[in-house]
Amino acid sequence: MNMKKFLPVIFISLLVVSCASTPSATDSFDGLWTKRECAQIASDFVLTLDESSFSEDFFRSHGQTPVVAVGFISTVGDFEPDAAQFASYLASEARRAKSFTLELYEKKVFASDTDARVWAVDNGVDFLICGCIETRVEEKENARPVRRYVVSVSVLDLANDFISVYDWTDSHLAKAIRRITVTQ
Repeated sequence: MNMKKFLPVIFISLLVVSCASTPSATDSFDGLWTKRECAQIASDFVLTLDESSFSEDFFRSHGQTPVVAVGFISTVGDFEPDAAQFASYLASEARRAKSFTLELYEKKVFASDTDARVWAVDNGVDFLICGCIETRVEEKENARPVRRYVVSVSVLDLANDFISVYDWTDSHLAKAIRRITVTQ
């Protein structure tokens, strides 16, 4: 069988497939983070928290594993991602942690940081995970604009006036966006 005869057919087929999957000018890149990216960021936080010394220090002082709960996650910026979804992923990932116990609340979404703190104190929680998801559009000359996600999470010690005992920030997630002007 002569491959030279099939080479043009293969080339044309690949060309048609690549053209069909190329975004057109009407496609919109919204820069929204996916559930998978949300879960990965939550997993990264829980992993670094689990490997840190904060729970070991607590165990030495109190003779027990700390009880941690996920509190209020706020959003700031040009686009507000689903903070409740991120809090849910944090809770899901924290169940796998080896160095602390997670206190769960059934489908409760806190309206404010104060609500979360009151609930945590009433339920005997030692530490409260609170944070903020900030989004901002970054534009550079001759480059496609991107939406950057900055996730800052702190672990607050409820016994010591809510001081932060562990701070974590992730700003690596940046997604391309295309701004489309609609004219009528």
